This record gives sequence, structure tokens and C-alpha cells, in this order.
Amino acid sequence: MRNVTKLLEISLVWLVATYAHADTVSLYAAAGVKAPAEEIIQAFVLQTGHKVVRLYDTAGEAETRFVANSLGGVLITTEVRIKKASAVGGKLVDGTTRRVGDTLAGVAISRKFKANGNAVSLMNIGLATDLKHVILAANSIAFSDPARGATVGVHFVQVIERLGIKDAVLAKSRIAKDGIETMKWVASGEVDIGITQMSEILQTDPALLLGAFPLELELATRYSSWIGVDASPAARDLAAAFESDAGRAVLVKHGLRVPN
Repeated sequence: MRNVTKLLEISLVWLVATYAHADTVSLYAAAGVKAPAEEIIQAFVLQTGHKVVRLYDTAGEAETRFVANSLGGVLITTEVRIKKASAVGGKLVDGTTRRVGDTLAGVAISRKFKANGNAVSLMNIGLATDLKHVILAANSIAFSDPARGATVGVHFVQVIERLGIKDAVLAKSRIAKDGIETMKWVASGEVDIGITQMSEILQTDPALLLGAFPLELELATRYSSWIGVDASPAARDLAAAFESDAGRAVLVKHGLRVPN
């Protein structure tokens, strides 16, 4: 009994010491990493006692909000955006970039559309012509707003233009704030199909995934984190949590490809 009491006393001292040094960290992240980020953050908070305030949005909006907040905390957005903003004259200077993981653009299909007799659930989108057929068969389509810096949204507009169906598709499209909202509409049956990151589709419901874009139209998005040179120790620890073995296991579970 005395040993148990002593162990509890030591644990209490450790907890008090840990939480006495607790800090608040801000995370600005693309919505495509929300589900794994929440799981990683939960473990991080339990382990460190730090508080994490987070904002999830499009890749572009996450970057904009991070910069507006004086570059404090951790940013997770596309590697392309970080490289551009880290170039001479950019707004991300004197910082460290870490690769988080990659995801592919994909197509989600509602249960309602699958069940309406169109046999869309049997369609293969391995070729550009197959994807075109599915898109034209849908009565409504959702994708995240290109004007807000949505990576997949920008790519999808380029795809339908390349396929020669841009006007027809935009006429029946619904623009979402981000991929999370896109998947909310697909899951509820408000739209027939949604275009977003495969990780966001899998995070919502794997049964809604029709497939990735055909190889010739593929969009592989690489997410990276960025922290400033004067970032707090807590921010550095949070960024490191995403590249830890445990963090990478969570990312893989949620459909992202991680560095070897």
C-alpha cells in the first residue's frame, strides 16, 4: 500500500510539473488532414498537457490565416504553397519545413445516387473517358471553392475544361467551403458526387469512395508543415508529432502516404 501511495505521489508531481509548463499552440491546417490531425493532437495533449487551438480550411485559406496571425504556431498546407511562400519575397521566411504526407484527388458518390438505377456503383473511373461519363451522369456535383485556394477545386476545374465539359458541369455544381463540407453533402445525399481529397472521403465513410482520378488526370497533393525560426518549443513538438512513428501510423490509417 505504501508503494502504491508513493507511486501516486510521484505521478502527481509529474503531472503538476508537466501542466505547469503547458503552453497554447495554434494549428492552421488544410482540411484534408483534419481527421488524422485530431487523433495526433489528442495524443499530443494527453502527453504534454499543452492546449492546441486549431483551424481547418482550404489549403490557401489556412495559409492566409496563419500569415495573418503573425506566423505563430504550426502551418500544415500543400508543399507547393509553402515553397512558393518561402521563396524570395514570400511571407514564410526563416522557418523549417517538414513533409507530412501525400493524398490523391478522388470521387465520392452518394448512396442515393448509387441506388437510383444508374448502375454508377459499377462504373470504373480508371480512364478519362470513364470519369467523364460519371460526371455527366450525375445530376449534382460538389467541389471546394477554387477562389478560396482549394487545391482539388482548382484542379477539378482544369480537368473538366480538358474534358470539354466545363460549362455543363459548372451549371450543375455546388461550391463548398472545403472538402469537409463537400463530403457532408455527399453523405447526406444532397449531391450525387463530390470531388475532394481521397483522405477526406475515407475519413467520412470509405463506402462513399468511387475511386481516385485516372492516372492521366491524377492530382497527388503533398502536405507539409512549416514553423518559424522563433516558434515555441510546444509548436516544435507538435510539428514533430506528425513525423513520429505513432503520428505516421495515424496518417496511414486515414489514407495518406507518408515518407519512407
